[in-house]
Amino acid sequence: RPDPAVEMLMHNVRGAVAVCVGAVAASLEHADRTFALYDARAHRGLATVHGEDPALASHHFAALAQWIAGRPAVAARHLAAGLALCDEHDISLWGSGARILRGGALAASGRVDEGRGLVDQGRRAWADTGAVLIQPFWLGVAARVEAAGGRPARAMRLLDEALVTAHRTGERWYEAELHRQRGELALALPGSAARQSAQGLADLERAAELAARQGARLFEARACVGLASWCLQNRRIGAVSATLARARQALRDAAG
Repeated sequence: RPDPAVEMLMHNVRGAVAVCVGAVAASLEHADRTFALYDARAHRGLATVHGEDPALASHHFAALAQWIAGRPAVAARHLAAGLALCDEHDISLWGSGARILRGGALAASGRVDEGRGLVDQGRRAWADTGAVLIQPFWLGVAARVEAAGGRPARAMRLLDEALVTAHRTGERWYEAELHRQRGELALALPGSAARQSAQGLADLERAAELAARQGARLFEARACVGLASWCLQNRRIGAVSATLARARQALRDAAG
């Protein structure tokens, strides 16, 4: 039988890759395998040796997978467990990321002010480590929180910053979602001017095209749903069925 520590590392890596390509169920299976192998007493020293606790990483990616699957309450429980491990081992980078994700989950559950506080705290702590990785995603989470709290202008500025950061650093795995968020936000603003509406539609089309090119099927499906909603609102009924069919195909492709 493989060394449990090596096996947990394997599941962590495969779970992380799975969630990034939209294979949510597979990611959660790898997290469950890690939790089954993990023994807090026997594996406590791994965080000191490798700078990472196996259960901590699995809670992080399980939380992300549960959030993508639309289960923010379950995501929040994983984040709380991961955050406790961060505090126990004094791992500031993972801890700050967990705070951002937990804040986003709380805001999605209706606790916007509490969620905003955690997101802001986590983003400051992440920046203090000097890390640039994942910044576009963190900015996207912050934008969702601001939009949920009725601050669309602030959300739009955060999305603009996220896209600029993604282009500057080359970290573009979340770029399609940023375009989708910005497009849907622009189209949802009351009394949107023609130019703003056109930009919102262009963002949604860009999101679908970019996600398809990257093979990010979940993000492609979400962009297509946004496009179908716009078509329905603008009485382009013929395009609704075709766009939703594309969304369904993207989800089938993601499932395997």
